[in-house]
Amino acid sequence: MKFSIIICTYNSAGRLPKTLDSILAQACDDFEVIVVDGASTDGTLDVIKDYAEKFAGKLRWISEKDSGIYNAMNKGVKIANGEFLNVIGAGDWIERDALENARKCIEGNPDADAVYGKTRIWDKNLQNNHTVQTSVKDLPILPMQHPSLVYKKTLHDRFWMYDEKYRIVADYVFCIKAFYLGGTSVFPFDSVVDNFVMDGMSSKNRFGVLLENIRARREYGMKTYILREFKFYIKNLIK
Repeated sequence: MKFSIIICTYNSAGRLPKTLDSILAQACDDFEVIVVDGASTDGTLDVIKDYAEKFAGKLRWISEKDSGIYNAMNKGVKIANGEFLNVIGAGDWIERDALENARKCIEGNPDADAVYGKTRIWDKNLQNNHTVQTSVKDLPILPMQHPSLVYKKTLHDRFWMYDEKYRIVADYVFCIKAFYLGGTSVFPFDSVVDNFVMDGMSSKNRFGVLLENIRARREYGMKTYILREFKFYIKNLIK
C-alpha cells in the first residue's frame, strides 16, 4: 500500500464528513484511512462508522482517551500500513488529485523520503484564502505546512515519533530533525494538497506557537529572531 492518511478527531462530528468525502473522491485509490479518535461524545463515532462502510474496508479507526494531538498522531503512525504517511486535520479537505500528484512526484524521484505540495489556507469563516509552500530551507524561520507533506513511515524509525513534550509544534520539530538536520531527500510538487482552515489549536493560540517555535529552534541549535517574531505575532494577534 502506498499511502496512509491519518486523521485525529475529538468531537468532530460536524467537521469530519468534509474531510472524508474529499478522500473518497481521490483519483488515486492506493490508500487507507486511519482515524484516531479521542473518545468523542458528540456523534463523531457514528460518522466514522457510517464512513467505514463507504470506504469498504479502507478505513480503520480507534477511539480512546489520549494525552493530546501528538499522542493521537503517534498512535496513527504505529498502526498505519502505508509506505508513505499524510496527516491531515478533521475539517480540512484535500484536492481530488492530491494523492495522484504525490504519487507522480515520488515515481519521478525514486530516492524521495518525502514530497510536499502547496497548502491553501482559509480563514475560519471560509471567506478568504491564500496559498503557501514553505520549503526545507525555510525551516529555521518558518514551519512547513505539515498537512501537505507526504513522507515515508520509516523516517520515524530514524528520527523517532512526534515529540509529545511539545503541545503545538511537534510536527515542526519532526520536520527540523528529519528534513533540515537529517539530510533526507525531500521534493516539492506544484499543486495544492490540503485546504487548511484556521480554526484549530495552533490558529487559536498563536502566541503559544511562537514560544514553542523559539524553544524548538534553541533546542536544535538554530538561530531565533525573537524580536521579529514577536512583532509578527502581535500584528496577527490583533487582527
